[in-house]
Amino acid sequence: MDADNEACRQNDTMFIVWTRHLEKYKTDELAARLAFKHLSREPVDAMYHSQGSFNRCYRVKLRDGPDVLVRFPPLGRSMFRQEKLEDDIAVMEYIASNTSIPIPRVLGHGKSAVGPYMILEFVEGKVLSEYLRASQDPKVPSTLNLDLDATTLREAYRGMAKILLELSTCRFPAIGGLVQGALGGFSVEKRAMTFNMNEFVGLRNFPPKRLSQHS
Repeated sequence: MDADNEACRQNDTMFIVWTRHLEKYKTDELAARLAFKHLSREPVDAMYHSQGSFNRCYRVKLRDGPDVLVRFPPLGRSMFRQEKLEDDIAVMEYIASNTSIPIPRVLGHGKSAVGPYMILEFVEGKVLSEYLRASQDPKVPSTLNLDLDATTLREAYRGMAKILLELSTCRFPAIGGLVQGALGGFSVEKRAMTFNMNEFVGLRNFPPKRLSQHS
């Protein structure tokens, strides 16, 4: 199915308007207020951290305790923002409860003036792409670091393999999205939210109501 150029333009416009909305609401300050609301710890600084395909993130430094990350799924990029956020939380809670895979804790979530949000523990570290890129200058086209130590690559692949092997032991009776019950257990009770569903709606103008509503 080909992309719908008009749908792409409309979503790009929504994303631009949403980004300007962030500036209007001073979203770094909003992130700090949300962190205080959920954690009752005084924020001393808040700043933009990163923008991915489906999340815009702000880092909040707290006076008493580790830093946190506040994530906002962007309008015009994430077509099912609230459902995506709920799915993210359910999967992260399941992994934390049922595997030994290290994962940041979910510290809070809700709705704000710029849409749904999630608060996570901030994990210090260096992302793998920084090792793989030959230059860290964003103005320089990305090329592979050919001088990368093989030991670093082996460690990265070993870590990814351990995660995949442990995830492969998670078994479910059906394909779908996870829902956490009142007693803490998890079950498959909703549709799976897939990348293709997001792209069909966002780039190809596919009516959301025509997508499956069930697991």
